Amino acid sequence: TDQWFWQGRLNYKRDHIEELARQRVVGTGPGYQFWDDELGAFSLGSLLNRTDYEYRDGSKDNFYSVAMKWDYNRYLMGKTVSFFTNGELGKSLEGESDYSLDSEIGLRYKVTEWAEGQFIALAAVPTFFLGAPRTPNLIVKIVTDTNAILAQLATSELDVVTEDALSEFSA
Repeated sequence: TDQWFWQGRLNYKRDHIEELARQRVVGTGPGYQFWDDELGAFSLGSLLNRTDYEYRDGSKDNFYSVAMKWDYNRYLMGKTVSFFTNGELGKSLEGESDYSLDSEIGLRYKVTEWAEGQFIALAAVPTFFLGAPRTPNLIVKIVTDTNAILAQLATSELDVVTEDALSEFSA
């Protein structure tokens, strides 16, 4: 269901190698959930942030920034594969930096083998932030012959058939 929400953030990072020793970010702002249903979810949010930097030499910087966040998730193949992208695009209000972009995009499964027009082999990503998928490996077969689909369903070589393939049966 679509709805407005309010979000807050508090990030603290410490670095023992780079010149930047500590980074703190505190922010808050509104967001909107466009949908969140059995097929996926999409939301956008905005934040007003205060960022504090502390450097190794003891000097400090701080500035305010605005940011736009997004979070998109789409389930495919009966929630077995999940396509996702999330991230944040930020802009300093005080000219400290031009823009910042932190984002990721991917599948909950990674492609391990691919034969064009034949199949795609996928393996679960165990370190995925929502946890490892229950099915460790998937093979997506591309079968265009109706008789071959029926034969493979009968012998359990196929577990799932797409809507496009099913439309061939009704024709």
